[in-house]
Amino acid sequence: MTSHHLHDHESNTKLNPPARSFEYRSRVLLSDTTPSGRMRLDAVSRVLQDAATLDVQDAPVFQKGPWVVRWLQVDVTELPTYLDVLEVDTRCTGTGRAWAERTTLLKVGGSIRLVAVANWVLLDPSGITPTRLPQEFMEVYGPSAQGKISSPKLTISRELVDLEIETENTMSIRFSDLDIMGHVNNAVYAEFIEEVAGSELDDSPIAFSYRIEFSDQLEFGSPITVGRKSLPHGMGLEYQQQGVIKARATLSRH
Repeated sequence: MTSHHLHDHESNTKLNPPARSFEYRSRVLLSDTTPSGRMRLDAVSRVLQDAATLDVQDAPVFQKGPWVVRWLQVDVTELPTYLDVLEVDTRCTGTGRAWAERTTLLKVGGSIRLVAVANWVLLDPSGITPTRLPQEFMEVYGPSAQGKISSPKLTISRELVDLEIETENTMSIRFSDLDIMGHVNNAVYAEFIEEVAGSELDDSPIAFSYRIEFSDQLEFGSPITVGRKSLPHGMGLEYQQQGVIKARATLSRH
C-alpha cells in the first residue's frame, strides 16, 4: 500500500490548505470478500478508517486524535471485487464545534464505486470527552470544508420507532473485535449488516445505500441482539445490548 497527496507529496510545507486531500491505494484481498467475490461492508469500513488515520497522521497538525465516528452514510454504485485495486481519495467536507465531516471516494480504474460521508468527533486524550477542534485543525482542514457545517445529529430512530421487529439475531462480541482504544471497532457494526443481509446483497448486486449511527458503545462480554425492521425500499436494524439500543442502521435499494 502506498500513500500520497493529490499534490506534491515531496513538499508538505508547500501544500496549499484549501486544496488538501489525501490519496492512497489498497487492494481487495481474500479476507475482504464474500464467497461471491464482492467486497464486504466491514472491509469497506476498514478502508475508510485507514484513509482517515493515514490522512491525519500525514497532516501538519499536532493533535491527531483520538476520533470516534458518530454516523456513516455510504452510497454504493457497485462494490469492488476480489483483487480490485482501490484508489482511495479522502478529504474534509464539513466542520463543527468538536467534530468534522470526511468524504471518501473508492474508485476502481478511475470509476467511482462508492461515496462515503462520515461525521467524526474529536475526543480529549482520555478518549472520553469531546473537545473543540483546535485552530491548527481549522487552518489545515477548514478551507476544504468550504464553510459547510456538519451535524452529529442522529436521524434513523425517527424512521424505525413505530415499526415492529420482524426477526432477531443474537451475536457475540469477540476479543478480536476490540481496537487500540478498547472500543468495539466500527467495522464490526457493518459485519452485523452482512450477517443479516449479506446473502441478499450477493443475490441482487444493484446500487444501494446504507447508514450506520453510533449512539453508544457496544460492550465486550455481552451478547448483541440485532433486530430487523422492514422499510419501503430496504430494512432497518437496531443493535441492542442489555436492553439498550446502542446503534441503528438502514440499508436501502436505489
